[in-house]
Amino acid sequence: MKYIDLFNEIQLSRDYNFDPKTGANWRYRIDNKEKRIYVEMQETKTIQDWLNNLNIIPKIVKVNGKKITVPAGMYKVAEAVYRHVKEDWENGKFPTGYTWIFSGWSQGGSGAGILGFLMQTLVKGHLIMYGTPKYNLTEKSLKELYSCFHTVKEFLYDDDWIGCLIPLYKRGQTEDVLPHNPDNPENLDQRHRVYGHCRYLHEEF
Repeated sequence: MKYIDLFNEIQLSRDYNFDPKTGANWRYRIDNKEKRIYVEMQETKTIQDWLNNLNIIPKIVKVNGKKITVPAGMYKVAEAVYRHVKEDWENGKFPTGYTWIFSGWSQGGSGAGILGFLMQTLVKGHLIMYGTPKYNLTEKSLKELYSCFHTVKEFLYDDDWIGCLIPLYKRGQTEDVLPHNPDNPENLDQRHRVYGHCRYLHEEF
């Protein structure tokens, strides 16, 4: 699968699970051929999502001796998904020995990162984020979160407005991108979508 294919899958899929209390949207895809389990989290879609985005009060999260500090609203979404995924894990829904990939676009990308941190005692997977806002308060928090994954990929345009959405919080590595995308109209929505000019986006993973 290519990174761009996963991004399109996150955008276009309609079979998302929904948590009414938090507004969290997520889906699974189990690829038996490649022996992979994808956990995909959706972007901001509702007023409830925006309320979560704007709740940037720092939330300290401790798991397995590690600690991160993230926005309370994003933690709320990730924790809701974690409860559902853990329940499905305990009920034997997932095959053993598969590679886990946590991914999401925009708010979903930050949620996927926090979700992977919460699941570190169950599985260590890979993290792929698209157009994700900053969501770690300190460099140490960022390092602790990234240490819970085998690999981390993040795709973002230089002039994507999402990069300025949450001040004071930190961003990790971002892939090299063009500052302007000539294939898309010059508007905020298209700037937020990571299409063809992002480095590595058309590579297989």
